[in-house]
Amino acid sequence: MAGDNRSLVDSGYYQGLQRFEFFIVGVSLAQCAYVGYTLHPEKLTFLSAYTIEVVSLALLIFSAGVGLKRIESLVQTSRLNGQLLDAIEKRGAVMASKHNSVGLIVVKYPGRLLTGDAAANWIRELNDKIQVLDHMIEKETTRAESLYKWRNRLLLIRFCGLVCRKFSRRTSIRTDSVRVRETQSTRFALTAEDCHNRAKASHVAPWISCNGIC
Repeated sequence: MAGDNRSLVDSGYYQGLQRFEFFIVGVSLAQCAYVGYTLHPEKLTFLSAYTIEVVSLALLIFSAGVGLKRIESLVQTSRLNGQLLDAIEKRGAVMASKHNSVGLIVVKYPGRLLTGDAAANWIRELNDKIQVLDHMIEKETTRAESLYKWRNRLLLIRFCGLVCRKFSRRTSIRTDSVRVRETQSTRFALTAEDCHNRAKASHVAPWISCNGIC
């Protein structure tokens, strides 16, 4: 356990992971700012492109918040790992020390002079501290993994929302195009019928009276 923690800390694993999380959160917040700036208020309707875009923005904000909580958990884990390694090294230094000529134990790290009873008490305190820190690290690691999964789920749902928004916009454009064509056809039919009625009223052939109109 100690060797694994030492290798992770020395290799900069947690620092690299935190930088990656900062990058993801920064991109998410930048997207939130861009979408919020370009979003024009409209009426919320069921499964409309605007509604889907608003829901996607809310999911993006939640994912950024979850990412910040994950960064907080990673920082806490790194701090606890440092304390755990310090306690393990102190315990090892005390256990490796030997009595001097007057019966005292000289601990080079952190530079203390102890009696046999004091050294035994300190070892017990360090053992208790190591157990507590180990439990706290395990708890924070589980929390960070859970936040990681939730952050990815929110981003995935948001991506699906973007796809649905594009599909909804295309459908809306097609519907509007069909409506425009129907309106134009209706107007043309009404104009032709009006011309025909005028021709009848004036007892003139429709194709003469409405020449150039219908």
